[in-house]
Amino acid sequence: MKFYNMKTKNHAKKMEMYYFILNSWLKAEQNGIRFSWFFKKHGYQRIGVYGCAELGDRVWDGLKNKKYEVYMIDRNAQLLIGKEYTVIHPDEEHIPDIDVLVITADFYYEKIKKEMEKKVTCPIISLKEIVDDLFSGQYPAEPLNEEKLW
Repeated sequence: MKFYNMKTKNHAKKMEMYYFILNSWLKAEQNGIRFSWFFKKHGYQRIGVYGCAELGDRVWDGLKNKKYEVYMIDRNAQLLIGKEYTVIHPDEEHIPDIDVLVITADFYYEKIKKEMEKKVTCPIISLKEIVDDLFSGQYPAEPLNEEKLW
């Protein structure tokens, strides 16, 4: 029974962490601060995204039409058939040359980072770091022009 309770507590902590990341990301977007600006600011063009669950899908959606090369990486690559993108397994011999690796599974960040440091030479950052950076005051807010929407 202790295992179940520990598993439940960890799941609750993970969901809480993801909630805060998504909420902050949404607040930034509502304030006219675009997620993709982080990558432009740092000159990242070839972006690896580790984690293809919901948060990874949102990162893909935020970058796919913005002239970036985006490579999705997940240890469950063989199960992720039918996604809009191709998924690379982290144990593949050749992970494409990337400028940055974003880990969307923030709850497992340290473990994944340690594993991926053996495979890539670029900076490895968490999704939370990106979202926190959006509130650094270094990005001009882009007013939403509703006329463009309709």
